[in-house]
Amino acid sequence: MKTVLYARVSTLDQTLEHQQEHAEKAGFKPDLVLADHGVSGIATRLRDRPEGKRIDVPPREMLLAPILPERSLAMFYAPRGIGKSWLGLSIGLAVASGSSLASLVRS
Repeated sequence: MKTVLYARVSTLDQTLEHQQEHAEKAGFKPDLVLADHGVSGIATRLRDRPEGKRIDVPPREMLLAPILPERSLAMFYAPRGIGKSWLGLSIGLAVASGSSLASLVRS
């Protein structure tokens, strides 16, 4: 797996060198460095940015379609006593066994 440093350089304080230095101090050793200069904001997706188009990112497989892609993070939030623990255990069982969540529900 490659480590990619993507730097968005949209202000005078955000130099590519500064961002690369911080990434390396944090222990990252990028295999590829990409930088978009002057592109700002969160409204433009990475794949729509000039340098972002250079990254070949394969689509992630679904561990539990349509709610849980591989290499992702999920969180349950609800009042206590609702069944979050049972849901988490059921999702783990479905992923481990390769079955669907619905197949684990008894009627």
